[in-house]
Amino acid sequence: MAIINKTGITNGGTIQAEHVTRTIDALSGVSTDSIVATGSFTGSFKGIATGTLLGTSNSSLSVDTSAGTDNSTHYILLANNTTGQQTPLTDTNLTFNPSTNALTLTGSLTTSGSLNMTAGASSVVNLGTIEAAGNFVIPVTQPTTPLTGSIYFDPGGSTLFIYDGTTWRNIN
Repeated sequence: MAIINKTGITNGGTIQAEHVTRTIDALSGVSTDSIVATGSFTGSFKGIATGTLLGTSNSSLSVDTSAGTDNSTHYILLANNTTGQQTPLTDTNLTFNPSTNALTLTGSLTTSGSLNMTAGASSVVNLGTIEAAGNFVIPVTQPTTPLTGSIYFDPGGSTLFIYDGTTWRNIN
């Protein structure tokens, strides 16, 4: 067992504490100790610890996470490189809302492979400009909540329809 006192740690310890503070809560009588140190620590902190370790870390092997279900904006963590020590970054143009399962991107989406979107009959897919060398599949059932400019193809009558904001128009 190491002994911490005003001048540091004895019994083979290697850290010199600047001072030890003992705080006693006047209402509950519970006391806490804190060590204030200058300089830097090397090695790892092991064992069971409670409280907060304040300072800056050069690396971390893991972080505590929890599943979010609230209706709020969450920012996705990004890194500049695939390996090595990286500073986590966020971007306000890439967000996720766990309540609605909505991933929102403001800007361009670039893919080197296929972009597959699965939507139900009541789903709306808005495409402002399509610039692609591949195929674009048009829905074959009439969307139930269309926006102006929505389209669908009726394969039975080989008819293409567009929604003008009020009604579906045959554009053949």
